[in-house]
Amino acid sequence: MGMAKLDTSAEMAIGRDWVKSLALIGICVFVCVFFVHAIQSEASGYYQQRAKTGGYLILPLMVPFTLWVVFRLFVPFGPLLRISPDGFADRRVNTRLVPWSEVKNIVARSEFVTLTLSRGFTKSYSMSLGQRLLKWKRKAGPSHLVVAYWFIKPTETNLKDILSAYRAAHINTQTAAAT
Repeated sequence: MGMAKLDTSAEMAIGRDWVKSLALIGICVFVCVFFVHAIQSEASGYYQQRAKTGGYLILPLMVPFTLWVVFRLFVPFGPLLRISPDGFADRRVNTRLVPWSEVKNIVARSEFVTLTLSRGFTKSYSMSLGQRLLKWKRKAGPSHLVVAYWFIKPTETNLKDILSAYRAAHINTQTAAAT
């Protein structure tokens, strides 16, 4: 599906990549089991003692993280991204649709697509704690919406190109309807 063949008249839903999501849960469970075993076994050598000490430090962080990852596997249920002629919604951040007229710029960097939103809209658009932490880590401004696509089902067309095509096709209709 190339840029020229992208149908922007219908809603597009992009779901989660289940293989990566389940792999992350498997890794988290493995790390938890490894450190529980390291804590409960008798440390007879230097490396066993380090694993035991590391278990006391890492396990209190890893167990809540694992539970959070399992929770996020099921909430929100269904497609994570909704892209429609009316706007864009990342259900991990907020279920509310961001109208294309409020999206000022779309930039792809590394494993993220950053949408610059108008300042007036960001004041009324609440973002999840995960989004605020991601923005803080990426040093994104207050009017940015950062979309991480680590666990998004891969599409034939780049996510930035899809968003840009929908925005270009529908921004004029929304601004005309608003006036």
